Amino acid sequence: MATNNSWNSQDPAQVAKGGTGASSLTDGALLLGSGTDPVSTLGPLSKGDIVVGDGTLDPQLLTVGSDNQVLTADSGETLGMKWVTRETVTGLEPISTQTASTDATIEFTSDIDSTYEVYLFVITNLTHESTTAGRDLLMRVSHDGGSTFQSGTDEYSGNTGADNASVKIVNGFGSEMGGDYEGANAFVYLYRPASTEIFHIIDSRTAYLSTTTVPTTENLVGARDATTAIDGVQFFMNSGNINSGSFKMYGFGG
Repeated sequence: MATNNSWNSQDPAQVAKGGTGASSLTDGALLLGSGTDPVSTLGPLSKGDIVVGDGTLDPQLLTVGSDNQVLTADSGETLGMKWVTRETVTGLEPISTQTASTDATIEFTSDIDSTYEVYLFVITNLTHESTTAGRDLLMRVSHDGGSTFQSGTDEYSGNTGADNASVKIVNGFGSEMGGDYEGANAFVYLYRPASTEIFHIIDSRTAYLSTTTVPTTENLVGARDATTAIDGVQFFMNSGNINSGSFKMYGFGG
């Protein structure tokens, strides 16, 4: 006995008979199956749109993000992912700047924590107010956000100031600053200040005029002889004030 599989050509072909069950389809859209029910459509998609499953049945469209955004997984989102602004990573992040003007000390008492593995202090055009050559720039650290700075005897080791009560950063630079002479310049590295497992290394690399106005470079290394976390830094002269200079703090290696 013959089976009649024909249908009225004016009606949509049923899914059970190999059709879509739809009388028309949206141009550029995706077709979604629904068992024996007519197919549905998703879209059309705009430039950059992505089809994403939501963990139930029909997938959804995730519209493209903004320029410089990246797609990241996020289980808290309905679709399990989202667009986020990409962080700019330069490797050296500026944190704060201070400019000396006849100051007894220059202090950084915030933003020194576990965010970065290394903190870099860039000192440029440093001068002291004395007419006597041979002044030292020294550094001390704080464990209480700058309320006090460690200044006791033998609290530091390596290249240190008097009584090992500070670390020496610039050693005996000259008084003939200004005019044709630039002040002292230094890179000062403080390593892993938030660690409570190690003594903290302080490494300085300087370029300056010696007591005889000879261009000089030097690398000095000292340490804070305690495993307490460091959260503050103080710069000062071994005698007199810091007359001028720019002090910039950066973080890197986070």
